[in-house]
Amino acid sequence: ITEEEESARQFAVLNETGEKNGFIHYEISNLAQEGYFSRHNSGYWQQKKYLGIGPAAHSYNILSRQWNIPHVRKYIQAIHNGGEFSGSEDLDAVKQYNEYLMVSLRTIRGVDLEVIHRDFGETAYHDFIKAAESLISSGFMIRQDQICKLTRQGWLISDYIISGLMKDEDPGFKI
Repeated sequence: ITEEEESARQFAVLNETGEKNGFIHYEISNLAQEGYFSRHNSGYWQQKKYLGIGPAAHSYNILSRQWNIPHVRKYIQAIHNGGEFSGSEDLDAVKQYNEYLMVSLRTIRGVDLEVIHRDFGETAYHDFIKAAESLISSGFMIRQDQICKLTRQGWLISDYIISGLMKDEDPGFKI
């Protein structure tokens, strides 16, 4: 048995055992009972703004991401001396689109086609639908009305699927 086969077997056991005990597999790496989903992590998956304070903290406001240096002493020294203690990255339309796909497809919520159409435009909408068709026919994704989400089989290869759906450059997306 290969490492991948053993991993898939353990993933199936985790799902079966969780479901038998009233747990919902609400995100690739998380299970919980209804009402006990992680509020902290759910904020990431729903692309909510957050502010991080202190060494190694990260912040996100949809348009950019910021982070503080991780080393405590260097962080304190930089603040004390007026030096640089953080970095940032602006998120253009493509990065925002990729982020939306990445965090949404990790959850049972999936991708909302109306959000893609509204926030990223006609091109993004049609590109996603076209790419999703083969995933749906292969059993790695399902579509329920305007929601597309990965199946459990899709979750097993989610990094591959999500990276294949991401864009490298702006094909006319709007923001």
